[in-house]
Amino acid sequence: MHATAFAAALASCPLVAILRGLKPEEAIEVVEALYCAGFRIAEVPLNSPEPLKSISALRTHFGDRIIIGAGTVTEVQQVHDVADQGGQICVSPNMDPDVIGAALDRGMVALPGSSTPTEAFAAIKAGALYLKLFPAGSLGPEFLKAMSAVLPAQIQVLAVGGIGAKDFSAWRSTGVAGFGLGSEIYKPGDTPALVREKAERVMTAFKHHEPGAKLLCQPEAIIGESPIYVARLDSIFWVDPVQAYLFSYRCSDKVLTQLPLAHPVSSLAETETGLMAVANQSLFKLDPISGSLSVFAVCTDLGEGVSLTDMCADGVGGIWATAFHSGALAGKGKIIHCSSEGDVKIVASGLGIPNGIDLTPDGKKVIVADTLLRTLLAFDICEPRPELGAPRILSDFMGIAGKPDGLVVLPDHRILVAMWGGSSIAELSATGALLALHPIPVPHVSSVSTMPGQVGHCLVSTSRMRLSPAQLQSYPLSGGLFSLTI
Repeated sequence: MHATAFAAALASCPLVAILRGLKPEEAIEVVEALYCAGFRIAEVPLNSPEPLKSISALRTHFGDRIIIGAGTVTEVQQVHDVADQGGQICVSPNMDPDVIGAALDRGMVALPGSSTPTEAFAAIKAGALYLKLFPAGSLGPEFLKAMSAVLPAQIQVLAVGGIGAKDFSAWRSTGVAGFGLGSEIYKPGDTPALVREKAERVMTAFKHHEPGAKLLCQPEAIIGESPIYVARLDSIFWVDPVQAYLFSYRCSDKVLTQLPLAHPVSSLAETETGLMAVANQSLFKLDPISGSLSVFAVCTDLGEGVSLTDMCADGVGGIWATAFHSGALAGKGKIIHCSSEGDVKIVASGLGIPNGIDLTPDGKKVIVADTLLRTLLAFDICEPRPELGAPRILSDFMGIAGKPDGLVVLPDHRILVAMWGGSSIAELSATGALLALHPIPVPHVSSVSTMPGQVGHCLVSTSRMRLSPAQLQSYPLSGGLFSLTI
């Protein structure tokens, strides 16, 4: 439980407050100031005055709002003392397998100190999923960049010691997962008002250099599909076809809700008349408030075992959707077009598993990701619309991990593709050249969309499908919804 909560907190704000010298009588007000500034993880070093008393008071007061634990944990007995007070994390300056094992046995997250590859891999062997690079200021960002090339993908490193806001930019490209900050946000004697002022200043600096992917919420979707922002409701909607849920995330107050659906909806699109959905062989109108579905059109010619999977609106009243066979049979995949009057036509066939679909900004091409054939295809839209020309391969994703899933075409014709099994969003040019890979901290990235009116900001849904218990433990944010700045 603590591991999942810590992972979510770190993804929400990758800054850890180190409150060395904190006294019990000031603990709640100081951490409340940090919380208001946006911090979600705090540690009280055990060489502070009555640290266990502070930890106990903070856990009682904050509950699940913030992760609380201890720093400078060097002995097994100290681990048990911290656990007895409800501590959730054990941060150490050194690497001690016994301390790591005791922390894990008590359900806490261990963050052992490491300054060499030998210490790092010994900590990993002892069960640690997080490493504290210490003293990071002396080792430097190039050290971590070299280390990141050999560390297992699921291991996350926090830079601690001699690190401040001025260093965020230099460390951004190293693969660092977060930073531990001490005197820059708190010194003994600081008032809560001063702590909040300092913390807000650091937070502003961090956001200026913030890495691309940030967790918005964690509904633990088996398959998270088709995130779409609806401006009139200031909410993001997406679906889980396995559990037949409609998720909504209200941006103003960060409230997550889920509604059961009558059908396992696999995709959403917004038209001038509202939200549309596809499920099985039908298109529906969807009420996002109640979750009710009303049939708009039925695709009677798809064939047995073939269902609609993804969709997009073309801005002139039409819906384009992909369909493939539930048994992943090659040659059964199709693209359909549905007019604003509900007239359905198959416009392409013979595909494998066509998944993501979108139109180019000029409305002249349909871009489709075929997961089975591992290709990105472009179809010219011909006259009379909606006829399609023969497909052209834009990319075969050579050298890119994973399989192409959902996609979106940006206003400048760049294409973003969610890589299932590849832990990334692939950014391609209009001609299919790889421009960048944007890491997402989970294996299965299933869908990507844009935020209207916010250039460079995207929404990314992810999935827990077919991940083993060990993988879910290593990647606890799987199934979450992320924002991505590119």
